[in-house]
Amino acid sequence: MCPWCREVFKALGAHWQHNPRHAPEPTRRQREILTGLLFGGGAYTGPLSTPSVQATVKNERLAEWLETELDSLKVNVRVDGETYYISTPSNPALKPYFQNWYSKQEEPRPPNTSELTPLVAKVWFAVNGHAKNGAIHLRASYAVRNLGWHRELFREVGFNPWRENPTLVFPVEQAKELLDYMGEPLPGTTEEWEQVRSNSSMNV
Repeated sequence: MCPWCREVFKALGAHWQHNPRHAPEPTRRQREILTGLLFGGGAYTGPLSTPSVQATVKNERLAEWLETELDSLKVNVRVDGETYYISTPSNPALKPYFQNWYSKQEEPRPPNTSELTPLVAKVWFAVNGHAKNGAIHLRASYAVRNLGWHRELFREVGFNPWRENPTLVFPVEQAKELLDYMGEPLPGTTEEWEQVRSNSSMNV
């Protein structure tokens, strides 16, 4: 159902394409969540005028959290086996924030989403990160050919991960600090966080 006109449409994105004033504007928090999804392997698809953000996750609790957080954007969650497919309807209100995600530049940088926040990092870790021997690995979107500017975002907030394309690696001495920066874990990610904290305690 369109939140503006309260009518039900089989193809909500098509309705918003023809009636862009009806399309819901993402909040700052929702933009950060979508940015984290894109950093971690999500896709920005569809026509440039009415884009959609899509991602896959393997964790049911995380999928439920995303569905709740992105509810006002009418996000759709589809389950196939153990995979949860997350997608927003085509929405012209997303264009100003994510239109350059798939750029022909050497290192594409989405406009208005380049500021790293704890929530962006936390979503990225939740959808495509893991702990290994106390270190944190963040795997980047397949669309990004170079992790240089991702690394710079973390440097701006005091971290210095190394690159193992397409992954940023935060060694043990930085991993716990990164968890502290991100705050409380998202649903379904507590076990990974505890692995990092446990390993950090052993290395004190």
